Amino acid sequence: MLIPWTPSSLLTGLKHSPSKQAMAVDLLWRDLSLAARNAFRRPGFTVLVVLTLALGIGVNSAVFALLDAVLLRPLPYRDPSRIVFAWQTFPSHNIQELEPTAYDYDVWHSLRSLSAIAMARTDTFTLTGDDNPERVRGSRVTASLMPLLGIAPRLGRNFTPAEDLEGTAPVAILSDGLWRRRFGGDEHVVGRIVQINGESRTIVGVMPRGTSLPGPLAGDDDLWMPARLSPADRVTEVYHSQKILGRLADGVSLEQASAEIGTIAARLAAERASHRQLGARLVPLSEQTTRSIRPTLLLIAGSVGLLLVVASANAATLLLARASNRRHELAVRTALGATRGRLLSLAAAESLVFAALGGFAGLFLGGWAVRAVLPLFDGSLPASLSIDIGARVAVFTAALSAILGVLFGVIVALHGPDGRIVDVLKSSGRTIAGTPGRARGALVVAQVALAVVLLSAAGLMLNSVVKLSRVRPGFDADHLLTFKVALTGANYAAAPSRITFISDLLARLQAMPGVRRAAVGSLIPFGGQRGANGIEVEGRPAAPGETPIADQRYISAGYFDAMNIPVLQGRAFVATDDARGEPVVIVNRTMAKRFWPNESPIDRRVRTSAGFDSARWFRVIGVVDDVRHVSLSRDPVAEMYRPIAQTAMPIFTLVVRTDRDPAALAPAARASVQAIDPNLPIYDVRTMADRIASSFAQTRGTMLLLLVTAGLAAALSGVAIYGSIWYSVSQRIPEIGVRLALGASRGSVFLDVLRRAAWLTGIGALIGVAGALAGGRFIAGLLFDTRAADPATLAAVVVAAMGLALAGGIVPARRAMRVDPMIALRN
Repeated sequence: MLIPWTPSSLLTGLKHSPSKQAMAVDLLWRDLSLAARNAFRRPGFTVLVVLTLALGIGVNSAVFALLDAVLLRPLPYRDPSRIVFAWQTFPSHNIQELEPTAYDYDVWHSLRSLSAIAMARTDTFTLTGDDNPERVRGSRVTASLMPLLGIAPRLGRNFTPAEDLEGTAPVAILSDGLWRRRFGGDEHVVGRIVQINGESRTIVGVMPRGTSLPGPLAGDDDLWMPARLSPADRVTEVYHSQKILGRLADGVSLEQASAEIGTIAARLAAERASHRQLGARLVPLSEQTTRSIRPTLLLIAGSVGLLLVVASANAATLLLARASNRRHELAVRTALGATRGRLLSLAAAESLVFAALGGFAGLFLGGWAVRAVLPLFDGSLPASLSIDIGARVAVFTAALSAILGVLFGVIVALHGPDGRIVDVLKSSGRTIAGTPGRARGALVVAQVALAVVLLSAAGLMLNSVVKLSRVRPGFDADHLLTFKVALTGANYAAAPSRITFISDLLARLQAMPGVRRAAVGSLIPFGGQRGANGIEVEGRPAAPGETPIADQRYISAGYFDAMNIPVLQGRAFVATDDARGEPVVIVNRTMAKRFWPNESPIDRRVRTSAGFDSARWFRVIGVVDDVRHVSLSRDPVAEMYRPIAQTAMPIFTLVVRTDRDPAALAPAARASVQAIDPNLPIYDVRTMADRIASSFAQTRGTMLLLLVTAGLAAALSGVAIYGSIWYSVSQRIPEIGVRLALGASRGSVFLDVLRRAAWLTGIGALIGVAGALAGGRFIAGLLFDTRAADPATLAAVVVAAMGLALAGGIVPARRAMRVDPMIALRN
């Protein structure tokens, strides 16, 4: 014989006698079973509530997965709270994170507040040795870096301190991805020789899967090489290109370490001309790695949190309406002896069932939402970041569902039958007016207010994106293909060989069908680098304590034509501006205005204040229009262009203007390079339009998410207005019948119903506008050329909210004006 199982039967079997705990569990089980049966008796209502909750819970689960992966989950390093980045500062130019030099790395070794210090420099490397040359990302690191981070190779060994210096045997460590992709996961790869930048190197280790250096280092590296510092590197105070990390010593606080490094920086600033005006600061690893994305993620989290409140209020409104219809049933239960606690248990059980179903559906919706959200942040998140709906997200979703279930139960129970049981029973099942109606109205007002806040934020972001898209970058980005080439190895050690390669490649590209113009630039717009240098202007000595700065770029003749950058004065570079010609330079409009105001800069001279050619003066031969090189939201800075034929850089970018789809030109461009040298890959192949779009992908993604969130909140608010007014009309049909029978016009009834919808919406809109104004400071940093209290945006949102009231109230109002007085009075 099978015995029906209940939770209490198990407890009874264990304890041999009923207990209060067993009875409570049995009672809860019965309530949940009854609640589940009641939910499935009205599938339409249940589906509506579950979908409403699933929408709010699912989007929040997806965003929690993103927050958990980026902000909450511990960084994959040993005791990451003790790791810091060390930066130089340049306060006079508002630079708070200037990359240190190798000289500073040696000096900072004396810091007693750091138990370990390491240095890294991001780089790219060319792998050859077979028929598939490949350009990969990597870093040159000191041997102390991996132990500082707590990372050990899965195969082989780490670098040794001796390998930090020049002259030691060339070695390399592979990432797990490169090991599997290039070497087929060969367990015996350690000791093999690989060709990197034309040099034979021995593989000494393979890192575990998922190993990456913390931002702002390369992050998703393919291989690592020793720093191999030469004596000249260790004393250079010019090339600010290193990243330095440290680990705080035991018992040392961040403030103490910051004070010590600040003292050393002050001493160097007083003693050495190269460090004049430079300071130093330490930044915790957790802050450094999330600083750029944290404000955006917190804004998104706040917006979806508000969406959850709107969805919850909508579900609560539906449950209150259902509870109002069941007041007669609950009054009968009370009359038969049900206590307030018993009714609360029943209400909580029903709410928990709805919340559980909503959470279960929301978990599936969250998985889809994660896949939809990630592409919106193109390039803003590390490629190796793993974001999925895992156990932590499931626990979060379950906890959120449980909290909502209990909250709904309390709300419904508090608005159950009170002391007027006889009145409820006499009402023959009709709901009498009172607190539930006011509660539903309050929930509608709250939903409208939150929807207005979200719509305001979305409108401001939309305004920013529209204005960003209208900003002229200073050149023509259409039909422009860009790709990089790195001339590495002994064949290109001398400048003439690099110049010959560039000339040959440009000639081949120019001869390709559909190509209008091809040129070379060391640092092109939206390429991710600036190239700032200290400069001196002849005849204009800098004021005491001032160091003029200008970005420096090397370009080929024809670059301005290829990019469609106007030449405003003088001339562009020509073929004779080579190593045999006079050192010349072209400046942009901003630099000309700053250093030669109200006069022509042509034939004036400038030079860099530090570097390999700082002793040479360069004559200004032209002025070109400003170009926004870093982002559309940043104003142009002083820039000067130099002919690449006079200083041939080993790594450069090709810009190819075509009269057809530029992306389709990439295979032919790759073939042109390999026709000259089959061991040279091209990399970072992108159209200029893609580069510009990626530069504000984070802003655009935030805007899209806010628009979707605000749209959903507005839709839910419209449904709430519709439901509240419809329910109100349903309850007032006898009253409306009496009014019509006594001579009231149907138009007045129609307007009366709309007036209630407008009243609820108007109050919510006013509260929402106040909330949007108060919260404007949280979004101000993400806006471009837009005030957080933009009147046009707020006015448009209020108009949209009133339109929402009209849309939600017009159908119930039409129903009210069509009431037949005789039928209403008869019923």
